[in-house]
Amino acid sequence: MKSLLLALLPICALAELRSVPVGPNPESVTRGFNGDLFVSLMGETRVRGDGNGRIVRVAGDTVSTFATGLNDPKGMGFAGGFLITADFDSVWKIDASGQKSLLAGPDAFPQPPLYLNDVAVTPDGQAVLVTDMGATDKMRGPDGQLWPLDSAGAAAIPARGRVYRIGLDGKVTLVVDCQADLPCPNGVAATATGSLILAEFFRGNIYEHANGKLTLLARGHRGADAAERGPDGTLYVSEVITGHVWAITPDGRSTLLTDKLTSAADFYLDNANRQLVVPDTKAGKIVFVPLPPLAAHASGPAAPLQWSTMAVNGQLHPRHEAAFVGLGQKLYLLGGRRIQSVDIFDLATNTWTEGKAPPVETHHFQPVVWEGKIWLPGVMTGKYPHETALDQIPVYDPATDSWSQGPALPPERRRGGAGAVVHDGKLYVICGIIDGHWSGHVAWLDVLDLKTGQWSRLPDAPRARDHFQAAVIDGKIYVAGGRRSSGATNQVFNLTVAETDVYDIAKGTWSTLPAATGNLPTQRAGSMSLGVGPLLLVAGGESVNQPQDLAHDQVEALDTRTGTWSLFARFARGRHGSALVRVGDTLYVASGSGNRGGKPELETMESLPLPANLR
Repeated sequence: MKSLLLALLPICALAELRSVPVGPNPESVTRGFNGDLFVSLMGETRVRGDGNGRIVRVAGDTVSTFATGLNDPKGMGFAGGFLITADFDSVWKIDASGQKSLLAGPDAFPQPPLYLNDVAVTPDGQAVLVTDMGATDKMRGPDGQLWPLDSAGAAAIPARGRVYRIGLDGKVTLVVDCQADLPCPNGVAATATGSLILAEFFRGNIYEHANGKLTLLARGHRGADAAERGPDGTLYVSEVITGHVWAITPDGRSTLLTDKLTSAADFYLDNANRQLVVPDTKAGKIVFVPLPPLAAHASGPAAPLQWSTMAVNGQLHPRHEAAFVGLGQKLYLLGGRRIQSVDIFDLATNTWTEGKAPPVETHHFQPVVWEGKIWLPGVMTGKYPHETALDQIPVYDPATDSWSQGPALPPERRRGGAGAVVHDGKLYVICGIIDGHWSGHVAWLDVLDLKTGQWSRLPDAPRARDHFQAAVIDGKIYVAGGRRSSGATNQVFNLTVAETDVYDIAKGTWSTLPAATGNLPTQRAGSMSLGVGPLLLVAGGESVNQPQDLAHDQVEALDTRTGTWSLFARFARGRHGSALVRVGDTLYVASGSGNRGGKPELETMESLPLPANLR
């Protein structure tokens, strides 16, 4: 009986939760500059014009004042190098020095805002979503409590709540208009697919809003403050009235994570550290609530994991058709259209710095690492659509921040847009295209013995393709995605390849997976491939099948043990022309293009903690 009772207790009931006192009436928390936590304090009086609201910075257990002169700051997000917070009827942006400036005042809104509350950053990092709770003065009875749901007072609450999108230029657009099911929307979160997660405060219903329609996800959370979906599809909800924090699995099962807070407000979902950072408003502190292992309490097929946009220091050079490589605790972003410096990301300091630019333009290649240096085989240079392959392989040495020339590909086998892998001291260059985006896609397979410098020809792949990446898993080269670029026939993007081809290195033979289970579910090119345990991940890409020409956000996984595909994860922002990097138990991606073709080149970086079974 004792074990049954323990199972019924909140997950955190038996453990003391870490907390940090931050000041009067904390409401929202986010990560921002230098990766530190920032907390909005509504202040002692919470009166328009009192000016005693502020933002504090939390670095470890050290709390310091960051920005002052606000009135009642609530929801916060970090976008475009600014903290952004809602304050009564205005939205402020705050720079790295703590100076605030008005992003959107009352006159910027289509309707006069009544009670601005939550803030969420859009997946592309170029705007924020802000809720207007509407008629908050009508929610409570004479006793100060929320009207009972079946009361005349509840029925009389007018539907005046709305959700707005505010660009970093201050332009305000109505996203969700007032409606009966959303009288008082509080929490908002954006998903990678473009839908919104909305927490309605008065009735306590949690909705997903997509294509102008509301879908009920959960009910019974009166006083809901925040709602956000985690990387395994779990929905997290905080209740400011009860202090409860919940986890709701995709199949609808609820778990009480903690009931130890007095008022659980607008949390920060810290996927990297598997925790929620929750302001306890009445207690004047933030509380760190640990989360269960990814998908540990889910049943049936796992929901797609969700990548998160990272708050970083410094700025990368936006680029696409580039390389992204990990060495030790540093990540390197190289090449792309135009000659650009190498961008170096230090995982220890969460900071971008600049390295040396290559001597020539380098793009459309899959990088490999050999003896601590980054090789760029099958690289193109020049302008669309007749890019040409370089004679020799550019090599970047991170230790000396210098470039050199590696071996030359045989002249008759030179091409770009090829896949490349290193295995057992040999470099394999797979398929590719001879004449940029115009013509000459090939099925060639070449191997370079990295110790002797000798090139050899191996059997051709079953089919030609370009604009793809390859990966080695258990001694086999897996080739999926890509296309046969054909500008000559006005079919640059159209001829995507469905089949998955496999080269057995030991046997020296090719095979193709059965079409019914082995074809790539979402055909695309410009995709990124990585082997993670037994899984081949194919991420992002471009095709003619996406609405508004958006890049793909799908990360699909081939289980090489069963030969079957599934949807593994989704990027926060679809992208193509970059690469996946694994460091420890986390995947990373940076930059790339957000639409089919070359624009916009993205400034963002995303991460995804791997589930326990892949660590």
